[in-house]
Amino acid sequence: MKPSTIVQTGLNYRELDYPFENNLCCVVDRYENIREKFNIQQGTNRLKVLPKGLFYKDSLGNSFLVYEGDGNLPFSLAVEKYDFSSLEFFELDYYLAKLEFSPNATAMQKGLISAFVRCVDLNVEYSLLPNNFLNLQKKLIGL
Repeated sequence: MKPSTIVQTGLNYRELDYPFENNLCCVVDRYENIREKFNIQQGTNRLKVLPKGLFYKDSLGNSFLVYEGDGNLPFSLAVEKYDFSSLEFFELDYYLAKLEFSPNATAMQKGLISAFVRCVDLNVEYSLLPNNFLNLQKKLIGL
């Protein structure tokens, strides 16, 4: 199988602390089509921040994302696969204003809101910038 080239603009990298023994890792899409293969090492690895729709999957079956941000990314956060591209601003704003979910919030929106709040808390110690995170923060402060 010939892996295709991943086209990215503004290519970013981040260090990931990988806890498992050396093994094969792949960049895959949401249908798990392999786009790229490489060996991942136990310890610190410098990995690309992938465009939306792609993620990493190792030969042990772990799938994970590398988020934009500074510093080493613990593997435990990478496996969370935070992505806020489907989080509706109105639902997030309502929750933050009233500290309760709107009556119309779906289970998916509630889960995304809870994950967003966790991500804000995690940013105190780790720099995490998942998909759409900065856009939502900017809207919240009126930028």
